[in-house]
Amino acid sequence: MTVEEGEPQILSKRLSEFVIAYISCPQDSGRNYLGGILLTDYRTRPLEFAFVSPVKVTTMQRIIHGKTLDETVTVYIIAHRLLSEATKQPDIIFVDSDLLLELQRLTQIPVAKLSREQNSASQATSLSPLKFSTLREGDKDSVVGSVMSTLEAHADLMEPFARMTEAIREAQKAVPPSQVKP
Repeated sequence: MTVEEGEPQILSKRLSEFVIAYISCPQDSGRNYLGGILLTDYRTRPLEFAFVSPVKVTTMQRIIHGKTLDETVTVYIIAHRLLSEATKQPDIIFVDSDLLLELQRLTQIPVAKLSREQNSASQATSLSPLKFSTLREGDKDSVVGSVMSTLEAHADLMEPFARMTEAIREAQKAVPPSQVKP
């Protein structure tokens, strides 16, 4: 793609160079932790995909970590690892769970949870079918809002989560669970 002088910018970067990260860390039916990262361009075309082998936690680890286990494994082990091993640095990170918002504590890149707006009369004035949430640190909300308003003109920002979920399922078929030492 040729870069034109008048090409739109987003976060002081040309739109054609903007990188979005989608991160999801579901659990499977055996309570193993899964995780994947999908890096895309501004139109959500894939640039890179990576996943972790299913992480199996022992009963002892569940007892020792208690209520902090999900956050430890999901955020600090899986999501942080996927992000740090990515070959491209994203400009924004979209996640699909409140727990993954904690990733904001480990990076300067804006992290936002995306979800679809529920149909209601009170939302009739909304221009976007999406809503987002952040950890409410400083001006992250205005940055995320600005990015979303620019990107929504080019792509369905929620759709890559469905692709990634399917890709994680497909990738996990051939990978045995691994033990983790949180």
